[in-house]
Amino acid sequence: LLDEIYKLANDGLTPEELARAKKKLIGQQEIANQSNDAFGYHCALDELYGLGFDFYKRLEHDVNAVTPEHIKLVAAKYFRDQPYVLATVRPPEK
Repeated sequence: LLDEIYKLANDGLTPEELARAKKKLIGQQEIANQSNDAFGYHCALDELYGLGFDFYKRLEHDVNAVTPEHIKLVAAKYFRDQPYVLATVRPPEK
């Protein structure tokens, strides 16, 4: 997992990886808003979070505006050379 995090921070994503991620995110949002109750719920949460009830109209444009360089810059900011805590979870010994 750490190798993948470092790879993301140092190399970023390929254009193909980013395109797949964008399609998945946009598709999931469209599926999630298919019913009226789910659509209303998401609009209410978006308004509550300060995004505006009509955030769904901007989402696809905003997602498609992300470039591989954006991903690399953000990943480097938050993951490169940052201290971390590594924990191992296992069942208690008997």
